[in-house]
Amino acid sequence: MADHLTPEQLEQYRRGAATPDQLLAFDDHLSQCEQCRLALEKLVTPFALTQWAAGLARYENKPEEVIPQKVDPRPIPVKVPFRSPWPRLLWIPALATALTAVGIFLWKRPGPETAKNVPAPPPVVAQLRDGSGTLQLDSNGALHSPFAMDAAGQMALTQALKSRSLPLAAIPSELAAAPGTLLGPSKPDEFSPLAPLSITVYSDRPEFRWQGLPGALTYELQIFDSEFHELDSSGKIRTTEWTPVKPLARGALYQWQIIAYRANDSVRTPTPPSADARFRVLNAESFQKIEAARAMREHFLAAVLFAKAGMKDEARKEMDVVAVLNPGSDLIKDITTALDH
Repeated sequence: MADHLTPEQLEQYRRGAATPDQLLAFDDHLSQCEQCRLALEKLVTPFALTQWAAGLARYENKPEEVIPQKVDPRPIPVKVPFRSPWPRLLWIPALATALTAVGIFLWKRPGPETAKNVPAPPPVVAQLRDGSGTLQLDSNGALHSPFAMDAAGQMALTQALKSRSLPLAAIPSELAAAPGTLLGPSKPDEFSPLAPLSITVYSDRPEFRWQGLPGALTYELQIFDSEFHELDSSGKIRTTEWTPVKPLARGALYQWQIIAYRANDSVRTPTPPSADARFRVLNAESFQKIEAARAMREHFLAAVLFAKAGMKDEARKEMDVVAVLNPGSDLIKDITTALDH
């Protein structure tokens, strides 16, 4: 409808003074014309509109016809109205609901006296910055973390902050050297394995290194499972280091030996009474958790997980990153000092 309702027609609509057919025509126009709705809202409150809207609804099903306008000198055409997709009078109760909600919000908003009754949060007893935010431990022992983790991770971080140390696991008995034996060379020219020895390794393709044998022309490294079945071999190589092509099984225990080939003989190490060269590959569950922490730059969590796996060197490297993020922190100093002893 191109025309707008006149002030007189709006007043008739407000008071319900027009005929039912006119009121329905006015209502159809208001449902489509925002300007006329705003003009009507200045004349009447939503509560008053909704009070008589229910009475008007009984004429919804009455056939509409063109009725000459006698009340207003400048009437709008009254015809079978265009049916808006909006439900009739939907905007009236909606506006009333909105104003009521605003009133309830203002009524319930706490004043200065209410705010005084809110208890203060417990004081923070330990905190440190990490790559994704700030870790905090309050006096109630609750951990406040910027990143999500499982219950085991939360417990490990909470304990580390409380004790100001990392949960460094002891070397498992199957990796420990036998009493009275030495791991690594005792002399600079002694032919012996160097790494990995009596540790858990992070990669499933660890780098093997050994002390060379004077006069050796080539070497061959052999990897065995816990039952001493050969699983892989480097073949004859000239270097004193080698990385396997095939990944090793995660969580499995391994041992290894090197054979040095000279012109007229060969020498194998280690052999009794020397300790076996053993290592374990980090299990898949721990590996995935550490990878996730490192990907999110959660270095302190990675350090805690490395320590729980008994991987001291890796935990120390992660703590070095945390120390850079927390310069001068006594908490970090205490944790790294405990890790180094």
